[in-house]
Parts: sequence; C-alpha cells; structure tokens
Amino acid sequence: MLRKYILQFTQDYLEFRLPEFFSIASSFNIPVKIDDQLSSKQNPVLVVEVPSEECLRKIANRTVLLRNVIEYWGSGKTIDEVKSEIENLPKEITEPYVKNEKTSFSVKFHSSNHNIDLQEKVIKIDNFLESYPINGKVNLKNPEKVFHLIECYKDKRETSIPILDRMYFGRFICDSDRNSIKDFHLSKRKVIGNTSMDAELSFIISNISQSKSGGFIYDPFVGTGSLLVACAKHGAFVSGCDIDKKLLSGRGKSSRKGQKWRDRDETVRGNLKQYGLDNRYFDVLIADTSKQAMWNIKDTMFDAIVTDPPYGIREPTVKSGNNETKLSNDQTKMVYVMTDILSDLLLFAAKYLHIGGRLVFWLPVYREEYVLENIPENKAMQCIFNCEQILNSKVSRRLLTYQKTRAFQPDTDNNVHFGKNHYEESFRDRINTNIIGFLTFE
Repeated sequence: MLRKYILQFTQDYLEFRLPEFFSIASSFNIPVKIDDQLSSKQNPVLVVEVPSEECLRKIANRTVLLRNVIEYWGSGKTIDEVKSEIENLPKEITEPYVKNEKTSFSVKFHSSNHNIDLQEKVIKIDNFLESYPINGKVNLKNPEKVFHLIECYKDKRETSIPILDRMYFGRFICDSDRNSIKDFHLSKRKVIGNTSMDAELSFIISNISQSKSGGFIYDPFVGTGSLLVACAKHGAFVSGCDIDKKLLSGRGKSSRKGQKWRDRDETVRGNLKQYGLDNRYFDVLIADTSKQAMWNIKDTMFDAIVTDPPYGIREPTVKSGNNETKLSNDQTKMVYVMTDILSDLLLFAAKYLHIGGRLVFWLPVYREEYVLENIPENKAMQCIFNCEQILNSKVSRRLLTYQKTRAFQPDTDNNVHFGKNHYEESFRDRINTNIIGFLTFE
C-alpha cells in the first residue's frame, strides 16, 4: 500500500527537481506517484505516494534539491479543511504522536511565494493548534516530535496581493543531505578553472545521470573535473578527455585570484584526491573529442556521459586540424562549431553508452529564438528531460538528458538530426550581435 508524503524542495532550480528526484528513485527501483491535485509547479511542495518512509530516506540521502520529507496528514484552503482531513486518517497514524502528554513537540512554519514575519508565523501556529490540539510539552530546541505547517501562495506574477493556494500539515520524517555539498564548493576546491561547474549543479547532474557505485562515467570536455568529482562521490569510476594539455597536466596560468601559475598537482586527479576519491579515478586523456576514430572498439563502455561543452564565451571552442592525429603545442587548431559538438556528443553516446545509459549535457540557447526543434535527435537516443536555467532575459542554458534505448545500428543511427539549427553562427557571435551586457555562464 502506498503512503502519502510531502516533499519540500528548495526555491532554486524548480525545473530540475522532478528529473533529479525521479532519476534517484528509478536508480533505487522505488515506485513514485505524484498527487497532481495536491501539488503545484509554482511552489516547491509536492505530494507523492511511495511504499514507505524508508524509501524516501534513501532518496533524501542523495538528493540536492529536496529540503525535507514530511508524512502527509492533511491539506486544504483553510485550517478547518486541513483539520477535517487529519481527523479522517486512521487513528494509528496520528494518535501515537498527538495523544501522548509525556513527549515534547514543536511545530515549524514555512511559506512560499510570500514572506511572513516571525510574529505572524507564531500567530498562525497558535491558530492551528487551537483548532487541532497536540498533547505534550512544547520544546523548540530539542523536541521528540516535529510537525510542519506549510502555506503555499499563488505566484506573485499572477496577483498583486498574496493569495493562499494551499496549506499542508504533517509529521517530519527527515532532512535531505543537501548541506553536505558545502564541502565541495569551488572556493574550497584544489583546482578551479574559468568554467568549473558549481558544486550544487554538479551533484544535480550526477544524480540525473544515475551515477552509482561501480558505474563508469565519462566527461568528453572534462576541464578541471567538477562533474567527475560529484560522480565519484556517488561511487562511480570516472574518466575524461580534454584538448587542453596544459590544463590536464597542471601547467600554465592559474584561474585562482592571487596565484600566477598552477601547481603541478592542480589536476583532475588532484581534485579527486582532495576528497579522498582518487580510488575512483580511472584516468583522463589529452585528446581531441572530435576525433572519434581513436576509440577503436566495438563494445559499449560507459554507464553515463556527463559534460558541459565549451560555448566559446569563457573558453574557446577548438579542435585539432583535419589531418592531424596527435596533439602538440604548435598544432593547427580549427573552430569547433556548436552544431558539430552536439552531433559528436550524441553519436559518441549512441555508440559507447550501455543500453539504458544516460547522456547529460548543457545546451546554451538564445531564448527568443529557441524552439523544441533545436534539440538534436538520434534514433538510438531518447531525450527524457529538458530543464531550463535562465541566466538573463535573453540567454539561458538547458540541461538535456538522453537515454540510450537500443543498440547502435550503423545503417540508421550514424547521424544526428536538427529540426531547426539554433547555431547557424557561433554562439559567441550570436551573443555579441544580439545582447548587450551579456551575463556570462558559471
């Protein structure tokens, strides 16, 4: 029998919450059903049905965007509606927690889309407890039982005054482990670069890719390895590739303020070693991702491919000359246009991902001209998630997740189709032409 629970997410990256949550649930083989009538895309609260609270504890231990899990007791537009739902619950669910006078409790209040000061919060909690009394002693510092009262208001863009959409009440189950990512913030990182991925987004991408213990994850534009750090933390073996020989070798100018040159241990491996994850490090290749002929293998290799391809904003988009087979300091370099990058990514994934494996990467777009037909297609790959991160009014980037659905068939799967090409000119040229005061990417 499925039980109802309230999931309270952060206010950030609302489009990413379901892909991350369902990816983790799927990797643990946990069935989840969303109660659409009690949930809203405008608010960071979802009501779901799962087999047990232990299932949600497992998910909460991995997720980044979830704040906490609450056992659903009731919801409604008014306190009376919430109370009526609670009173209709089986007594074995509520009475052990509300009838025992010897235990202590607290009620925490949260609101979304509307700021409520402390005094008003206390009044709202008192009003609720007058309608639905809870036996026991109030203890705000170390209570034995914790309850949550949540008020979700309509989107501020839809109304000039605060309008309550729905309130929820339930028993606290657990917090997520999202605070653990503080140890991985870039400010504490051994190696950073101009395009190092934010720690929170790195862990979101790792979760969506379904990184797991014993899996093998590859980043074809690895840079400083920010994505691989998150994947390794989740237990995967990691590898990558980059054309920048100096970056992968710990040479050249440092991106860190106040430091002129990189130390020799400022490498991808150095980043992993900092967190005790170097036993997850397979290796990185100094190579040109566009030269797929170097992968002279017939079998699939990877459980997931994750990457943040170069856009030409902070780092150049380059590849080696057409006739060059090895990298050198004086090699000829050519512009690696975005359409070719995306085509190479999908073809590589179609060939070398295991069936069911995922490709997760960022797609930069000019918002006014973006249409769904801009998404690249390959017959062996299915786009299952498309999440937008808005950077400013003109530009966003989309996190695309593809899943390999069948074995690669050279006769039919050896090409990538664009319904409409979003990159007839380079992304950098488009930005410089159309946008003044462009907000650069993380």
